[in-house]
Amino acid sequence: MINGKNSSGYKNGNGKKYVQESDIEFMNSLNAAVLQKSPVKMSLILYVITALIIVLFTWAYFTELDELTRGIGKVIPSRQVQVVQNLEGGIVKELLVKEGQFVKSGQVLVIIDDTGAGSSYQEGRAKLGELKARAVRLRAEAGIAPFIIDDDAKNNYPMLIMEEQRLYETNAARRNNEKEVFVQRFKQRQVELANARLRLKNLHTSRGMIHREIELMEPLYKKGLVSELEFIQLKQK
Repeated sequence: MINGKNSSGYKNGNGKKYVQESDIEFMNSLNAAVLQKSPVKMSLILYVITALIIVLFTWAYFTELDELTRGIGKVIPSRQVQVVQNLEGGIVKELLVKEGQFVKSGQVLVIIDDTGAGSSYQEGRAKLGELKARAVRLRAEAGIAPFIIDDDAKNNYPMLIMEEQRLYETNAARRNNEKEVFVQRFKQRQVELANARLRLKNLHTSRGMIHREIELMEPLYKKGLVSELEFIQLKQK
């Protein structure tokens, strides 16, 4: 390769003379022009191209490329094919997946219109709140626990809570009135019992006196000092 020109001719890359100055006179005009005007940049370009070729072959030798093979096959699942369906019927509001798309466990596939279900849910929730409030009232009336309603129930079911509280207060007032009546009746029965005991005591006393009188009258009756009629009347007492 020719790098430049000296005083006596052209030298190659090793510094040795490649073409003598006198030899150019015997060359045709094209070759002579090439030898006389070869720039240094041409040599650099040749070096770069050679290096790129070496790098390309090295990369092709050490690099592994993926191979794509086309064929026909059949996919057989390891488990039984699961049928995806809704437990309760409804109107599909939005479909979130496409046919053939891979899905994960727990992923939402379909959104169903909850107009009817939402109404049933609200009714069930209201019924649950009513039963909870009634349970609290019955426990309070039975004396198991005080009548205390949590804030969640008060905020969600204010009318039900007010109704149960009103019923609790009404029943409490009725029970208090019944209790007062029972207390008065109990006191009255205690007085009657005391009077009955007093009468019984008096009867026992009278009976003892009558027996004593009979004992005293019987000898007189046997002696004829007391008439039979008086003695019989005394026994009848």
